[in-house]
Amino acid sequence: MLDTIKIEKLPGYRSNLKVNFYYWPINNKVAGKTTISFITFTRNSARDLVYLLDNVSDVVDEIIIVDNYSTDDTLEVAKRYGAKVYQRKSWEYVEPNRMYALSKASHEWILHLDTDERLGSNLKNELRKLINKYGDVYDGFSVTFVNIKNGKPVLGPLYPNRHIRIFRKTKTVFRGLIHELPEVKGRVLELPENYYILHFYLRQQNAKERWRKWAKYARIEALQYYRHEGFFVRKPLWTLAPFSMPLIYLYNIVRASIKKSPINYPALYETLHLALYETLVHTLKKLRGRRRKLFAAIVQRCGFIDLIESRERGEDLITFVSRCLANKT
Repeated sequence: MLDTIKIEKLPGYRSNLKVNFYYWPINNKVAGKTTISFITFTRNSARDLVYLLDNVSDVVDEIIIVDNYSTDDTLEVAKRYGAKVYQRKSWEYVEPNRMYALSKASHEWILHLDTDERLGSNLKNELRKLINKYGDVYDGFSVTFVNIKNGKPVLGPLYPNRHIRIFRKTKTVFRGLIHELPEVKGRVLELPENYYILHFYLRQQNAKERWRKWAKYARIEALQYYRHEGFFVRKPLWTLAPFSMPLIYLYNIVRASIKKSPINYPALYETLHLALYETLVHTLKKLRGRRRKLFAAIVQRCGFIDLIESRERGEDLITFVSRCLANKT
């Protein structure tokens, strides 16, 4: 069983975040001993992929793209940057393919970004230096995400939002659950806020496309998670679904105020959307029958990737569950 992720901070830091949208080309591929594989996932992503690969191609040594059979110019863009492309079914969402992408990476250190994300200038300029300096002690780096909507940072409850996007290949596991975080077996360093990743928040989707996508994700999440983790104040609100949306929204705003997080209009708007999504997930969980609850318990404990591979081998469900439980003890 994987160890609990231990998050640590650099001693005594607190930075005033200044978002910089501009990037200067640098050549640091030879600046130190570390080699880095970059992984991303595409489906008709040609437009965003150009900007993403422009952003990362000069700071990584290998580009791995797992593509869900794109019909636009995605493959042509990838070839232009010398990327290794593997086409594979996505199972309606990308997470089941993440371990596959890791298996194709040649280098120990992995940088993972989605196509609507970019390295901030500080992180880009010092990525290899950070890994060289701390990589012998830490197995992953937790990075601040700055969500951008209509050219403005989304603050409040959505900031600071952190993700582990730089990690060792051999110390990291994805289990294939939607919206999962990587499980790093080892120590994770929390980088200062001035080392950030920009996330251009759903910038290509209209409202109808967005809610269709979120409805699909909510359905999958309700099928895969038997139990969600949350703060002791938040968890009772979930039991009130489908009537919990206003309370979840208020909870998020009050919590941000207590933490003295700055709140702007984009934050109020996006927090409302997230409260609606959270309420939908827990409403769908309430509607599950006994078999779906059992399926969710199995998937959350054993992982969706292992379940898929088990079924492909022709293994029956009882054997799979028995093997999973034996491995977890």
